Amino acid sequence: MAVYNYSKYKIRIDSDSQKTQGLQVGDIVRRQYAERNQSIYSLMVVVETGVDAIDGKDVAFLYADGAI
Repeated sequence: MAVYNYSKYKIRIDSDSQKTQGLQVGDIVRRQYAERNQSIYSLMVVVETGVDAIDGKDVAFLYADGAI
């Protein structure tokens, strides 16, 4: 079986935003970012979801890890 190393990106929602994280493992996400004068798009698959605590604070961030 071959092992493929892929780039992973954490998609995080701010705890103050009042939004919920509805992504599930296996979902496909379209990623967009701007670089100089062009917009770049790519597709990612969600490989993990969970909750992060930052710097030991009582603030919890919902997240999903996406792989390209």
